[in-house]
Amino acid sequence: MTATRTGAGRRIGNLLLAASVVLACGALVGVVGGGLAWTEWVRAVEALLLLGVGVVGSFVVHADPRNASGWLMLAGSLGDSATAFGQVWITRALAEEAASVQSVALVAVISAVGSGALIGMGTLGILLFPTGRPPSARWRPISWSMIVLVAVLVVSDLFASKLDGPVDVSNPLSPAGSGQVFDLLLLAGVLLCPPATTLAAVAVTVRYRGTSDERVRRALRLVIVVAWLWAGSWLVCLPLAAAGDWAPWLGSLADILLVLFAVATWVGIVRYGLLDIKFVLSRALAYGVLTAIALIAYAAVVWLLGVFVAGWARVDITIVVAVFATLPLRDLVQRRVNLLVYGMRSDPASVLTRLAQRLGDAASPDDALPAALRTLAEVFGLRYAAVEVAGATIVSYGAPGGEGLERVSLPFASEVIGHLVIEGGAADDPIGRSDRALLDRLAPQLGVTARSALLARALRESRDRLIVARDEERRRIRRDLHDGLGPTLAGMVLDIEHASRHLTEDPGVAERALTRLHTTAQEAVTDVRRLVYALRPPAIDALGLAGAIREQAERLGASGFETDELLPPLPAAVENATYLIALEAMTNAATHARHGPFRVHLAAGEALELEVADDGPGLPAGYRPGVGIQSMRERAAELGGSLCITDRNPRGTLVRLLLPLTVGVPE
Repeated sequence: MTATRTGAGRRIGNLLLAASVVLACGALVGVVGGGLAWTEWVRAVEALLLLGVGVVGSFVVHADPRNASGWLMLAGSLGDSATAFGQVWITRALAEEAASVQSVALVAVISAVGSGALIGMGTLGILLFPTGRPPSARWRPISWSMIVLVAVLVVSDLFASKLDGPVDVSNPLSPAGSGQVFDLLLLAGVLLCPPATTLAAVAVTVRYRGTSDERVRRALRLVIVVAWLWAGSWLVCLPLAAAGDWAPWLGSLADILLVLFAVATWVGIVRYGLLDIKFVLSRALAYGVLTAIALIAYAAVVWLLGVFVAGWARVDITIVVAVFATLPLRDLVQRRVNLLVYGMRSDPASVLTRLAQRLGDAASPDDALPAALRTLAEVFGLRYAAVEVAGATIVSYGAPGGEGLERVSLPFASEVIGHLVIEGGAADDPIGRSDRALLDRLAPQLGVTARSALLARALRESRDRLIVARDEERRRIRRDLHDGLGPTLAGMVLDIEHASRHLTEDPGVAERALTRLHTTAQEAVTDVRRLVYALRPPAIDALGLAGAIREQAERLGASGFETDELLPPLPAAVENATYLIALEAMTNAATHARHGPFRVHLAAGEALELEVADDGPGLPAGYRPGVGIQSMRERAAELGGSLCITDRNPRGTLVRLLLPLTVGVPE
């Protein structure tokens, strides 16, 4: 329900501002083509300038539709535009003797309500800015008294004896015999305007002194100056009017001070962040385009119909055309401007779709989280993005610039598993409230992605620990067998030989028995050594990995062997798997390449790389890997590596092995 009301409030605000634009443009078109006095020009220009108040009011309403100050700004801008429109066109109609009693009555209503709305904005609107509420509870009676004052001004102006404006015309709505009563009531209301505007200025000053937020204080400083200037203008204009020195342009000049109020609030919004600067820019551009469209529509219609239609009929047609030219285009213009200002983040659905596509294209869970961070950086213009878990950064994008980091919680299964750490890009493109709200919507999806990455990392680390433990256990068994059982069996052989040389009884039979025992013991030693060699080839420890592979390559007839001069220390699991895979690949090359030459390349960079290439006939048609090839691939996969077997051009076979260097820590 709240979201529905918020959306409806924003749409109403858009409609009010669009109507203000149309009416102000209509007033300008009226003076351009009507040959009116310069006072009407001042009135039309004033209406255009006061559109700035409406624009700022629209910003406030979009940020918080419950903020009364924003609605008062919109009402003041609309009221002034409507009043200027009515007064300009009734002046033209009177000059052309085309004005009817009904048209004069309509202008009377518009002028009364419009002037009241402008006074309400200049008193109550200033008092409530920027929160939409009085500075404290003690100011509520004053707020209600201002509402009563505006109501008195509207009613008295509506039924006054003369029409409000530059022309001296009787008000057809004025009751017979009671017009002077409403004139006196209007005068009383006008005399109360200086105290009301002064109280509004005092309220802004009190609000400034009562807040501890330095950002709000800076934003209100210029507003305070304008509020006191506005109050002072009433104190100057009223004595001039009472002395008979009043000129219509003085009232317009005083009203234009409200434009300075719009400028002051604009500075507070843009410079000091009372609203999202991106939001401000997008609205300003959108309504600038709409204003241009309305002006073009008015000018075109007046030019086309000016010869054929005169009077109020032409006015009605131009209004209809301008409205139909601007209002339907409002959403389209706003979407285009949002895309220009915000980028893709102006459309949350597009951001979610793009993020889902990037995550779906990721080759593995480890690639998904970096892809998500890269997407966020592109969409929000981030300088830096990272995911922290338990205070440690598990993945990052970009580099922090030290301008202040923001954190967004990443939820998963009703708990926070980490934080998204971000830093905005340029200083004039901070992360605004709307951006933060969109990031909060994306956080659950990022939480699932982070959880998957953590599980994949934990699984990989567990697998690495198992592999390392297995190979280290093999190394321990080898050491125990070789250093324990092997010497024991060898000692048995020596003891038996010694016994056989000293036997005196039946030396022939004893000697034959001991000989058989000697042979058996030697076979046991041979079996033990074979078992030890299967656990870990001894050539690796004796010659190193490169030396052991070189020895086997030369034995099998390799035509060349290339390796780094000094390989880095490697985990036992990597050395063991590389040696066994190399031995199988070289044996296959020597056997299946029809005893042709083959070459071996061994290098270590970011990964350990082994290549065995031959010049044989290549892989046969319908090739299916056998037990040996499958064993090679399993050994590579156990360590998180890869094994690729392809045909060479123009002939031959290439076996390429890649193994990570971070499986474990070598002894």
